[in-house]
Amino acid sequence: MNIPETPANVLAALRKRGHDDEAIAAMSPQFAFSEYCDWHGLIGWGDELWNTAKNLLDGKRV
Repeated sequence: MNIPETPANVLAALRKRGHDDEAIAAMSPQFAFSEYCDWHGLIGWGDELWNTAKNLLDGKRV
């Protein structure tokens, strides 16, 4: 991930979850999103929400 382009609230959540900047830079956006969801109590929902958002953006009906 590009740390300077990552929203501050996402960086803060990832850092609070114990990730340093080196680990954050190596993360995929999907993994970072899952970690962000977990931090905010949506434990285990990251992949489902990620896929739903992608489908909405792609205009897919599932």
